Parts: sequence; C-alpha cells; structure tokens
Amino acid sequence: MVLLHWQRAMISSSGLLRSRVWVTAALALLVFVGIGRANPTYVTAQMSSAPSVPGKPDGSTKLAVQQEDGRTFKLLRGEFVPVRVTFLTKRTVHIQTLSNGRGADLPDYIRVKSDRSYARVTINWEARESGAAFKTGDMTVELDLERDGATIQVTSFQTGLITNWNINAERQIAALDLRPDEHIYGFGDKRAALDQRGHRVEIINRDAFASETNESYKSIPFYISSKGYGLFFNNFYPSVFDIGATSRSRLQVRATAGDMDFYVFVGEPKDVISQYTELTGRPALLPRWAFGYHQGKASYRRRDAFTVANEMRKRKLPLDVIYYDGWDRETTTKSFIDTLWTQYNVRLTYGFGMPMFGKYPGNDDSTLLQDLGSRRYLMVDRNGLPSVAPDPHVDVSEEQSAVGYLDYFSSSAVEHVFDAKWNDPIRNGAILGMVDFGELDHLRNTESKFWPSLGMSVAQTRNLYGLVYAQSIIDQVQKRHSGRRPTGMVRPGFAGTQRLGWSTTGDSVPTYRNFRAHTRAMINLTLSGFSNVGQDIGGWDRKGPDILYARWFAAGTFHPFMWSHGQGDHEPYSHGAQVESAAREFLELRYRLIPYLYSLHELAHRTGIPVLRAFPLQEPAEQLAYRIDDQYFVGDHIMVAPLFTDRGDRKVYLPKGLWYDFFGEEMPTSGGRDIQRRSTALNRLPVYVRAGAILPLGPVMQHTGEKPVDPLSIHIYSFSAEDTKASKQNNRFQVYDDDGMSNEYRDGKFERTNLHFEQTSDLIKFEISRESGNRRYQSTASRAYTLYFHGMDATVHGVRLDGKTIPRAHETKKPTAPSWDLADGDVVVSVPRSSRRKHVVEFATISPLPR
Repeated sequence: MVLLHWQRAMISSSGLLRSRVWVTAALALLVFVGIGRANPTYVTAQMSSAPSVPGKPDGSTKLAVQQEDGRTFKLLRGEFVPVRVTFLTKRTVHIQTLSNGRGADLPDYIRVKSDRSYARVTINWEARESGAAFKTGDMTVELDLERDGATIQVTSFQTGLITNWNINAERQIAALDLRPDEHIYGFGDKRAALDQRGHRVEIINRDAFASETNESYKSIPFYISSKGYGLFFNNFYPSVFDIGATSRSRLQVRATAGDMDFYVFVGEPKDVISQYTELTGRPALLPRWAFGYHQGKASYRRRDAFTVANEMRKRKLPLDVIYYDGWDRETTTKSFIDTLWTQYNVRLTYGFGMPMFGKYPGNDDSTLLQDLGSRRYLMVDRNGLPSVAPDPHVDVSEEQSAVGYLDYFSSSAVEHVFDAKWNDPIRNGAILGMVDFGELDHLRNTESKFWPSLGMSVAQTRNLYGLVYAQSIIDQVQKRHSGRRPTGMVRPGFAGTQRLGWSTTGDSVPTYRNFRAHTRAMINLTLSGFSNVGQDIGGWDRKGPDILYARWFAAGTFHPFMWSHGQGDHEPYSHGAQVESAAREFLELRYRLIPYLYSLHELAHRTGIPVLRAFPLQEPAEQLAYRIDDQYFVGDHIMVAPLFTDRGDRKVYLPKGLWYDFFGEEMPTSGGRDIQRRSTALNRLPVYVRAGAILPLGPVMQHTGEKPVDPLSIHIYSFSAEDTKASKQNNRFQVYDDDGMSNEYRDGKFERTNLHFEQTSDLIKFEISRESGNRRYQSTASRAYTLYFHGMDATVHGVRLDGKTIPRAHETKKPTAPSWDLADGDVVVSVPRSSRRKHVVEFATISPLPR
C-alpha cells in the first residue's frame, strides 16, 4: 500500500522523525470510526484511542486498520510488526506478519492460486482498542497487535477453534492452545503416529530409509485438527512443530527464517483438505493405465522387461507397466519400447529424474558435468565455483564418484539437461517413472553451498528443492509429450507436490513392523493433500519372505498406486506357487476395481478429497478415529484392514452401522465395535463394505486397455432393516469415463454414469443415467449392466426395468433379454446392452408392486 512506500521514502531521505510525522499525517487522513463492510471500490481505516506507551510519541501505539481491497486488511500499530489479514472465502483466511523475511522476490512455487483470484467475499468488521474483529458468517477472526506480536482467536458459529494464538514475528515463533481432547493429523509421510499430539515434527526432508519415526521424504507444514480447522504454514524454510511435546496444552511452530505466514481453513476434515488443495493444487489426473499393476526392480537390465512380461502374460498375471530404475541406450530405443508394447501390451517407465550429474559406478557424464559447470547450472560454493564431490547416494564408498547437483530453480539449466541427456529417450516413447533422491541431506556444509539462479543456500532451500526439482522434471516431460497427462513417482516433496504424478512412502525393509510404519506414512500423506499414493510392495531393501510379500500384495491391491519394487526379485511368481496364486486373484480384483478407483481418482482431482482415506478424514465423529492408524477407507464405503502377521490374525474396528464382508463369505455384521479375524487365507483380506454402498466393477483384464468396461457390474448393498423402517434411505455414486490418456477431458470430453439407490422397508429403486461432459462425448455407444443387490432378506415379488416387468432368468429363452434371478441370497438383474442413456430398476420386497 502507498502508506508503506511513504514511510520508506521518508526514512531514506530525512530520517526517522520526519517519517513518523508523515505517517501520522497520512493515517489521520484515513481515519473512520465504527463498523465497516468490505468494499473493493474504496479504502477505509480505523484508529482506536489506545493509550500511549511511556517514552513513545502519543500516536505510536494507536491502531490503524487499512483496507487494501474487498478482502484484505492491514493492521498497523506504531512500530509493532504489521499484520495483513486476507479472506479468500467465508471459511479460509490468510494471516501474515509483514516483516523482512526472504521469499517475496521468488516465484510462488507452492500456491496455484493467488489470494486475489478467489471469488469476492463479504466481510463485516470493526476496530477495537488494540485490534479488530472480522466476520464472514461462517467464521470470526479476532486479532490484537501487541508489542510481542499478534494474538488471534478464530471461532466458527460461536465455537472456539483456535484460541490464544500468539505470533511473534521477531522471534519467529507461533503458539496456540490445544484442547485436552484435540488431535492433530498431517505433516507428510511421517511414521511415528497418526495423531501427532505429544510429538515433535521437523519440517525438513530426509532420505528416510526404513524410517519408523517422523523422519520422512516429504515434510508438509500443514495439519488438520479434530476441532474443525486446518492450518498451513506458508514458509519453505526448515521449521519445527511442537504438538504438545513440550507443553501438553500448547502447539508451537518455530521457523528458522522467512515470514510468519499462515492460512486457516475452517470445516470438517474433507472441507479442510479441499480448501488446502484449492490453494496448493489438486492431485494430478493420471492416465488410466497408471491404475494397473506396475512391476519394478532396482533395477532391471537389458532385455529383462521381455522376460518379465512373458512370464506375467504366460501365468495370467495382469500387468500394465514395467519400471527400469537404471537404464541405458539399448533399453530406451524406440524399437525396444515399441516391441515390448506390440508383443505384450506393456508400457515401460524409467527413472529419469536425478538431481546430480557426473561420474559414478555405472555412469559417466563427465563431459556433461563440465558443460553444466561452465554455464553456471550447478550448485556452487562460496567462491562461485561448481561444487563437485563424491556422493553416497550413488557411491556408498564415496571413492568412485564425482558429481555436481543441478540448479533446478533455473529453467535454462533444466531445459539444457533434457536436450543433452533425456530428449532422445522421451522422443522414443520412454515414460517418466520416478523422480528420485532430492532430499539433499547427504550433502555436507549446505550453508556454504548455493544455487546460482537464486543466490540462496542449499540449507535454506532443502524443502523447496524437493518440490521444484520434481515439478521441473515433470514439466519438461510434459512439454515433450504434448497433450499427455503427467506420470512419475515423486520421492521428495513439500506443500504442492500432491499436484504432480504419484508418490510412495519410499524405501522400506521387508518386515511387518516396517510394513505397518509405511502404511501409517501413506495414511498421513492422504491427510496432507496427497491422493495418488502407494508403497513398495514387499519392502524395497531386499527380496522378503514369501508370506510377508503376499500380505503386502493383498493390501496393495487397494492402494491408489500399486507396484512391487525394490532390490532383488519382487515379481509375484518369484515367491512360490501359493503366493503366485493369491497374487493372481488380487490382481484380477485390482483390474475389476479400476472403474471404482478411477472414478474416485477423478473426484480427488476435482475436489482434493483423496481416494484412500484415513479414519479421521472419513469418520471424524468416530471417537476412536485418532487411534486407528492401520486401517483405511477406499472411497466412502470400503474399509480395508491390512494383515501384519503370517497367521493372518488381527482385530478390526468397524464403525457404527451394518457392514458386509467384501468377499461375501461372512454374514453382515453390526459395527461400533472390534471384531476378531483369525487365520485369514493368503487370497483374502479383511475388507468390509458399508450398508448402502454402490460399487461398480469391470471385467477381469490382463491390462487396462484389453477391452471395454462392458458389462459394468454394479454391486448394491442393502441398508439395514432398522434404517429403512425409520425412513427412506438413499445413496449415490458417479462412474467417471474419458479416453484415459489425453487432456481433452478439460474440454468436456468425458462422461459420468450417475447411480442412485433408494430403499424403503418394502421397495427398492435403482436409477442409471449417463451424462456427457459436452453433450456429445460417449465413452461407449452402448453398454450392458449387471446389478447385484446384496442383503435382500425379504421375498422379492417382481422386478421392473424401465416400467416393464421382466421375467426370471429361467423363464426367458432369449439370453440377451432383460431378466432377474436369485443367487446366494442376492437379487441379480441383467440389463442388456443398449444405447439407452437411462434405466430404472424397481422391485418390491414385501408385497407386489402397485399397478
């Protein structure tokens, strides 16, 4: 605002005294008293009659509220650090101290929306003695400026959300109250706990090999509180969150540099996730084949891909992708890539992304390294010289390597590396499979190493590098693969990384303890804005025990991203006939689940609500949610409980309501309690479906593009008799379809199939309607449906399709005619293939349908 420009000008020209005179005069011109309503067409300010502090001029401690636009207010009080308050929505507020933190002159790598890009919001506000109160209708923010910083209270509908929040800009500390029963979730792929209450979380990325602590590859300064809000610390410098570890009743944030810059999001956990990802980016929409099975190894060599693809196809083990961690010219030729696709319909992905270049075992880029150094594209020392040294990432002995780290903040440097090293493989059809390393914690003396394009040290930018490095790689691949969707596993990360390809929890060891820790880390990622998540099935470090691999594989079937990867043999057939058989069943199930997973994935891309959901996200009212760190939901209604023992025993907590066994082998059971599962077979997993759920499944496929999803099988799970007796129950689900590859969905080339289930005590109604995004696009010209109504205890007295009664299956002689039947207690309705855009199925469960 002009006021600060005046102040700076007066200080520079005539000294501090004159600046105070001019500032006081300027403020006097802007004084209004009373209650204001935000209006973007003019600027108002308010000044309180606060008493002066001894030894200071009278005006130095008076408050001024300066309205900068319709949503933004700046609070000034003498020489205290000013605070800017900006309301993005009725439930999102940005609070920022205006000190001299570094970062204002950098590109905004983290956010995808500026504050001003949000729709207009009406703010009612009033000045108070030492601060101001702002109201949106959904939230109230009260802020006071004191000598030691700002004190803030945030309430919503008269409920206190954040109380006694003190922000001290000079000390770079913020602290707020924690209620006795408050739980805190998020922060990235942390492993120590689901509820971080009582823990200390460092926001600094590390090479967190096999970590079972809060050391992690992705450190996200964002959390969700069980009390109905989320908080994002918009600061990329290393920081520490003390979540009641020092004082049980206080949460403290301590920064090492930069502004004290916060966003507060008000609402239920799903609302908070949606608001946060609207600001920092929604999860990327991946190609459909990314939801098939990926087979990896560290690393396949030469023609290994053909051997693996042949074995998988011969054994009827569905597969879409083989990943090469290390590669050479032979394995990235066009003929190699095309031949594998032609023979086996398998795609090849590769580990392109590397932060370092030079000479190390198996690689010699010495010429490229010299070229990069001469162009000032490498990390430099204090003298501005390229910092080239051994690196333990690529050379454990540190005796056979000499590498330099690329300045990925320089777009010219990234463009040059792609032109020099990676352009030919990409042109040949190579697909990005991983962006590796990038945590920078193995570098020494990072305070004395710098990025030439920024002029900032490696120590200052470790978190930001984890985001920009991966973003730069993916952007360049996208540039060279015009029109295609992003791909690639991203190992390091920061706020905003969720908008890139997919993410795993990184390197693990094949033990049940580490399997559980990585499950917890994956769940925590989904509470930090991520959706496209997975794990290295079987453990990365080595080939693990066969039964452990089978248990991990079963759980991985329900991960958004499914791959087996690591050192040693990780193929399903390398673990014996029994494991191979179980893996085959789970892979067939995985491919049947793709219509459901892909639809949830599109929802995540549109809203930010992840595919895989933690208990606190999906069941926030559940009192025990904060304790359940080893179960998760897939969508609203499927609940998965991985097995962490060879025997297959475990307790499973079911939330309140009626639950069906996913595999249909146990009777429906009531929740709100623990149940015991014992001696679970290798080809089974404790998976439960909530009453009322709608679950679309496709046919078994050997790869995602083998055939159309036709017929579409839809499983509908009856509500409980108690629920339908009380009132009519209903549920909805949308099946999403597009071409699965291009970005043409942005132009409306997609289709949604709306599924609507209604149930009363004596009537079932199910509607199917197809809706085109641009009124022209159709995923298929015609489609058949098979509906499975589970839990129909009452007698069925007749079934209608589109208003006409249809016969039992044994009563019709036409196999393509509509029919219904009973199978194992389920009502099965066959809707023949047609081009109709809408179908309605109805049947009575007590008495015949009315005529």
